[in-house]
Parts: sequence; structure tokens; C-alpha cells
Amino acid sequence: MVKSTVEEHIAPMTETIKKQEKNAEQRQMIAVQAANHLSLNKIVVENLHRLDDYNAEIGDLYQKIGLLENRLENQEQYSRRTSLRFHNIQVPVGIIGKVIHPVNTDDLILDVCNKKLDLGIQKSDNSRSHVIGKVGNAKSQVIVRFISYRNREKEFSAKKDLKGDPSKIFITENRTTHRTKLVKELADLKYRDSIHAYWTNDGHIYVKKTEVP
Repeated sequence: MVKSTVEEHIAPMTETIKKQEKNAEQRQMIAVQAANHLSLNKIVVENLHRLDDYNAEIGDLYQKIGLLENRLENQEQYSRRTSLRFHNIQVPVGIIGKVIHPVNTDDLILDVCNKKLDLGIQKSDNSRSHVIGKVGNAKSQVIVRFISYRNREKEFSAKKDLKGDPSKIFITENRTTHRTKLVKELADLKYRDSIHAYWTNDGHIYVKKTEVP
């Protein structure tokens, strides 16, 4: 009976101790979780800083790549400054419409320059010429590289005299792929009356948005 009485008094104390031990364990778990949380937060913050650094580095690299691409574009265009493209030049073709090579493009260009433009160009003024691009209705583009920029400019300045030519021959600068795409986009804008005029000179592209009175 004494044992029973003692156990009755001890039981609440034992229960209280167990609860306190459980609470202590829970507090310890919470403390560990809090420490882990702080550690994870620190790692996240460090990674975010690293990510910012990487993004800044990537941004710098993209900027450098853009500058290099721009320099390469300008250099490529500069390498073309002594050449021109003659469009709608009649070339010999076979039954299936393919160009019959070799094509005497030098003489074809001299005919345009001297018979249509009366420029008095000699064959020795041209460094090299050849057919380029697709052929349609036995007509193609011919690219011509001149001995000097002066000769090139002489022919390019006379291109306006081909306006209304029955063969629809015309002359353009030998632009890079990128600049050719820009000119096509400008042609579309002009067709839709979104700009007043555009033109190119020495590979540079100029746009006039509105007509100046």
C-alpha cells in the first residue's frame, strides 16, 4: 500500500520530467533546424552574390562580343568598298536554266559601263568579276572588284543614268549580308510610307524619316 501511495505521488513528477525532457529535445531540434536554416540562408546569399557576379561577367562578355561583331562587320564592309554589284545582267544559260560557264563577265560589265553609261572604262580598270547569286530569266548579278576606289566611285556615281533602262539593269554597293537585310527592311518601310527615303554610301546606311520642306 505504501508503494502504491508513493507511485501515485511520483507518477505526476515522472510525467512532468518526461514532458520537460521532450520539450528540451524539441528545443534542441528547433535550435538545430534554426542553425541549419541560417547556414542555408548564408549559402543562398553567397550563391546569389556569385550569380550576380556571373551575370555581370556574362554581360561584359556579351558587350565585348557585340563590339567584336561590330568591328568584324565594319571590316568586312570596308573590304568590299572597291566592289559593286550589277543586277539583271544577261548571262548564257542552258536548257534547265543553269549558267553556262565560263561567263565573260568582264566584257558584259564593260558593255554596261561604256555603251549604257559612256564611262570609257578599260578592262584593266577591273580587277575581277564573276556571276553571283541565283539566275532568273537568264539574268543574274555580277560582282565586280575594281583596281581602285576611284574607278569604283566613278561607276557608282553614274548609276542614276540607268534609271529607265529597258533591261532593268541597276547598280548597288556590295553590302554585307547584315546590311543587305537592313536595306531590304528599309525598302519595306518606304513602301509602307513609314519613312521618306533611304540610301547607302560607302557601306553606310542613311534614312530620312520625313520630307524636309
